[in-house]
Amino acid sequence: MKKILLVFLFLNFVPFHTVLSFQIEHKKILDIQKRRTIWGEKIEWKGCPKIIRPRKNVNVTPYYGNKKIWQKTVKPYYQYAEKVSFLSDLYIISKPENIKIAQCALNWLHKWAKNLAMTGQPIVGNQSIYVRKWLSGSIAMSYFKLQNLKFLNENKKKRIEKWISILAELIADSSTGSSSAKNNHAYWNGFSNIINGIVLKRKDLIETGLSQYEIAIDEMLSEGILPLELNRGKNSLHYHNFSLEPLIFTAELSSRIGINTYKIKSNLLFSNKTLDIHTLANLIIMSIQNPNYFKRFTEEKLAIKKKGTVSKYFNDPDLSWMEAYYARFRDKRLIPYLKHLRELNNFKESKNKGLRNWRIGGNATILWGIKNLPSQ
Repeated sequence: MKKILLVFLFLNFVPFHTVLSFQIEHKKILDIQKRRTIWGEKIEWKGCPKIIRPRKNVNVTPYYGNKKIWQKTVKPYYQYAEKVSFLSDLYIISKPENIKIAQCALNWLHKWAKNLAMTGQPIVGNQSIYVRKWLSGSIAMSYFKLQNLKFLNENKKKRIEKWISILAELIADSSTGSSSAKNNHAYWNGFSNIINGIVLKRKDLIETGLSQYEIAIDEMLSEGILPLELNRGKNSLHYHNFSLEPLIFTAELSSRIGINTYKIKSNLLFSNKTLDIHTLANLIIMSIQNPNYFKRFTEEKLAIKKKGTVSKYFNDPDLSWMEAYYARFRDKRLIPYLKHLRELNNFKESKNKGLRNWRIGGNATILWGIKNLPSQ
């Protein structure tokens, strides 16, 4: 009997992904033709915009410091990721297909790859480490949209993939201490590792990403509370949602290569509830519907976000997970929020609208969303 119990306990702690195989089929992860059929429109292309100057080193000041200095130091990196993701999305929705847009997006990527942007060492400060991590995942996702296009310059693609590989090695574990190895920084690391692994066809990166996803599930307490994010006081609700975003896209990407990450459960042996990604998603949805739902967990007054229109406690782009989650699970509670968000966040240079966030590589509506949302 003791042997049976020990085997049971051991199996409960075997990482979910170690017993699974996966296969990378580009079309199953992102079917460009299908997305174009759903979201395509005629694009008036005015030519490729000037490429932002590459920077070998990343030197970003702390986010919780002088905001004006932070904005100045982070601006070129955020603008670059936003523009590359926008251009690669614009190619996807171009109908008829506009090859020049894809070539432009590739040139933006190649310029930074040629200069080995963001690979300089040593890197200064934690915020610089975080920015490089976020951009690594965003760049890989933007490139993935172009990776299988045969008409693009193969030498440029090889150089870009080499650059993505160097960044992947630099950010494979970009935690900066005991707490960030288990909080939202680890989860964003997981997303970057998953998409880098898919682009580079590297099993080790994919498995690292899955391990970081499992950390989040095992950190979770009753009702989806993440203790390290709860410690953030007035920003705790925001950071629970900021944690959910990379976890959903990690689960979505891995599911499309044959690993049903959505089914991973917590290894807390003494919990009387089943805890998984849906527990955290429900926490956020319930907190959007009624902020008092989350206020039960903290005595702090929750911070207001300037870019929040669905909820004053969340920036709109950080709700991009809703597109992928609704498309897969059809949670009706998300319908009114998605309808609102799709109208707010538009492509500045086209009529096409969608819920955009450069951190996940572009327009979540176009990449993951369904076209016609039903009435409730």
